[in-house]
Amino acid sequence: MHFGAVVRDVLSASCGADLREASAGTEVPELRSRHTQRVLAANLAHAFGVTIPDHDLDRLVTVRDVLQCVRLHRWVARVERAPLGDPAVPTATAAAAGNAVPGAGTLRIRRRASSPPLPSAADQPPVGRREDRR
Repeated sequence: MHFGAVVRDVLSASCGADLREASAGTEVPELRSRHTQRVLAANLAHAFGVTIPDHDLDRLVTVRDVLQCVRLHRWVARVERAPLGDPAVPTATAAAAGNAVPGAGTLRIRRRASSPPLPSAADQPPVGRREDRR
C-alpha cells in the first residue's frame, strides 16, 4: 500500500468515516473534534512512528493537510536520527544544530554573466510589410 492510501486508511479509522477514496482537497469535519484529533495522533504514531504536536493537529482540515503534516514529521524524525555529517542530512539542519560544516547554510547569490543587449525595435524592419518597389 502506498503512503497516501495508508494515511487515508488511518483517517478513516480515526474519524469513523470512509475516506479511502477521498481526494486531497476533501475537508474532514470530524477533525474539529478534540477527541478525534487525539485518536488520529495516536493512530499516526502507531502507523508511522511520528509524534504530531497538538498545535499541528488544530490546523488539520483537509486530507492534504494530514498528508503534508505526516510527511513533515517523518522528515523531521529522519533528520533527527541521522548522524551529523551524513550526506542525507540537509546542511541547513546541521547548521541549525550548531555543528555546521564550513560554508553550510550560507546562501550565495551570484550574478549571471552579462549578455549583449537585445536590439531595439527601431533597429528591426517592420514585420509583415514589403518594401515598395518603384
